[in-house]
Amino acid sequence: MRANKVELVSDIYLRKIGMFGIFQHRVKELKSLFNPSDLGEVYAIAMARTLGCFCLYPMISKKIARIICLQEL
Repeated sequence: MRANKVELVSDIYLRKIGMFGIFQHRVKELKSLFNPSDLGEVYAIAMARTLGCFCLYPMISKKIARIICLQEL
């Protein structure tokens, strides 16, 4: 965030740009693909797809982080 490479996105921002409804729809369609414990990933993927991101690199504390290609979902 210090180098202006990370931008925080909130529901307020999604509402402001008129994309909150699309985000909610994407969350609904993705929930069935993940375990309830992975709700954070559902929200991250839904947000990235709503904003038109091609790939998502989640900042997780696992030894091997995976890059999620949004074209596959």
